[in-house]
Amino acid sequence: MCWDEGYYFPAYEDAREWVSLLFAKPGDALSSKGIELGWREIHELPPVTKWIGVIGSLLVTFASPEWKLFLLRLPTAFVFGATVAVIAVIVTRQRSLRAGLFTAFVYGMHPRIFGHGHFAASETPMVFLVVCFTAVALQCRRACRRIPLLAVLAGLTLATKVNALIFLAGVGLWYCSRAWLTSTAEPARAWKRDIGEAALVISGAFVVAFLIWPWMWDDTGHRIAGYWRFIREHSHQGVWYLGERWNFPDGAPRVPWHYPFILTLVGSPLVWLMFGAAGAAGFAGTLKRSRFRLENADLLLLLLVAGPIAAQTLPSTPKYDSLRLFLPAFAPATILAGLHIGPGFPAGTRKWLAPLAAVLLLLEFPGDRGLGFYNAPSRWVAAKGPHEFSFEVTYWNEGLTRPVLDDLQTIYPHGDVSIRPLAMHGAVLEIQKQWGIIPDRFVFDTEPPYDGHLLQNRQGFWGRSEWWYAAERDPLAWWPPDADPASGRPPLVYLYDGLPPGVQPDSQPLTSITTPSSVAPP
Repeated sequence: MCWDEGYYFPAYEDAREWVSLLFAKPGDALSSKGIELGWREIHELPPVTKWIGVIGSLLVTFASPEWKLFLLRLPTAFVFGATVAVIAVIVTRQRSLRAGLFTAFVYGMHPRIFGHGHFAASETPMVFLVVCFTAVALQCRRACRRIPLLAVLAGLTLATKVNALIFLAGVGLWYCSRAWLTSTAEPARAWKRDIGEAALVISGAFVVAFLIWPWMWDDTGHRIAGYWRFIREHSHQGVWYLGERWNFPDGAPRVPWHYPFILTLVGSPLVWLMFGAAGAAGFAGTLKRSRFRLENADLLLLLLVAGPIAAQTLPSTPKYDSLRLFLPAFAPATILAGLHIGPGFPAGTRKWLAPLAAVLLLLEFPGDRGLGFYNAPSRWVAAKGPHEFSFEVTYWNEGLTRPVLDDLQTIYPHGDVSIRPLAMHGAVLEIQKQWGIIPDRFVFDTEPPYDGHLLQNRQGFWGRSEWWYAAERDPLAWWPPDADPASGRPPLVYLYDGLPPGVQPDSQPLTSITTPSSVAPP
C-alpha cells in the first residue's frame, strides 16, 4: 500500500457512507451536516478521485485480507487499461491498426507505478480523461454532439486534479489558434466559430466539475476560496537528486529546474524514449514537407505536451515525485509520436523500427528489483558508480510490500511489538492492521520505547534520525533480501533496533529478535 492510498482511504470510506445515506435518506445526505460528514475528510481532494475510491472501498468490504489491496486498486487499473485502449483507437483511426497497437504497447511499457498506487490516486484518471477528450475532439464531427461531450470530459478532468487547469489553458489556446496555424479554409470565420465553441466547452467544464463535487454545494464561496488557498500554499517535498537532498527541511535549496527532465530521461523505459525520439524526428520531417502547416491533431497534442512541461519547469512550481511532474504529457506525447513514427521516415528505414524496439525491450529485462523504477543504462551506472545512488530508489511506501510485513511477524514472533516507521506513512500500516494483514499485537507511530525502527530508503525524506541510523547502526534486516548496496542495488526498506538515535547498544544480545536468514544482511 502506497502513501496516498493510506492517506485517502478514510476519505473513500466517508464518501461511500455518504452515498449509502444518499440512497437511504436523501434529505439528510444533502443537508449541510450530511455533506460535512461525507466530504470533510481531505476536502481539498477533487471528487473524481473519491468517486473512483468509493468503488474500490466498496469492493474491499467484500474481500478477504489478501485481496483487499488488489480490489482497492482495481478500478484505477481498469482506467489505466482503458487509457491504453483509447490511445490505440486514436492512432488507428488517424494512421493504421499496426501503428495504433504499437503505440498503445509502448505507452503500456511505462513502469508499473504509472498504473497503480500513489500515482493512480489522481494522475491515472486525469490522463484517461485527457485522452478521451482528445479522441472526441479529433473524431466527433457534429458540433451538437461534440460540444456537450467535450464539456463533460473537460469538467471531469478539472474535477480530478488541479493540474487540469493547465489542460484547460491548452484547450483554450488550441481553439484560439487552430484556425490560423492549420490548413483551414476561411480562417476568420473558423476562428469566430472556434471561440464560441471554446467558451461553451470551458464554461461547461466548470459547471460539470461543480455538479459532481458535493463538498462545494454548501457554503460554496467560502469553500472555493479555501480550495484556491490550498492550491497557492501547496508545499515542496523533499527529494534525493544528484546525491544531495533538496526541498526538505524548510530552508533547504529548491530542486533545480532540470530535475523533471533528468528523471524522465533516467526513469522512462528505453523503448519509450527511442519511440519518442523517432516520433519527434518523423514529426519534424512531416512538418518540413508540409511547409510548416500543422494538422489539427498535431496542434492539440503539441499543446497538451507543452503545457505540463512549461508549467512544471517554472521556478515557483513544487518539484518532486520525479516523472510524475510530466505524467500528463506522456500520453499526448506517445500519441503524437505514434502518428508520425511511420509516415515521417523514409520507407527504407521503417523496417528497422520493430527490430530496434525488440532489442530495447530485451535490454530492459531483467531489472534489479531495487532499481526497477529506472531504465537499463541507469541501473548499469548504479552498479558501477558510487556507493550511494544519485536518485531516490523508492517512492511513497512502494517498498513496503507484503513480504516485508510477513517477515516482520517472523522477526518478532511473540508479544506486543512497537515499531516506529521512518520516512514512510504509518497510516498504511494501521489500515492493514484493520484488514487483518498485520496482527493487532503490532503498534505503530506510538511513543517510545520501541522494539524496532522501520526505515524506508527515500533519502529525500530523511531527517536527523534517519541519517543517524543509516550511518551509525547496522540494520537487523533489509528488503528486498537480495539487495546489495555495495554493488549498486540498494535496499528499499531497512529494519533497525528499537534504541533511540545517539544511544549505542550494549554488549547484551537482543535475544527477543529472531531474524530470518532470508532477510538478514550479510
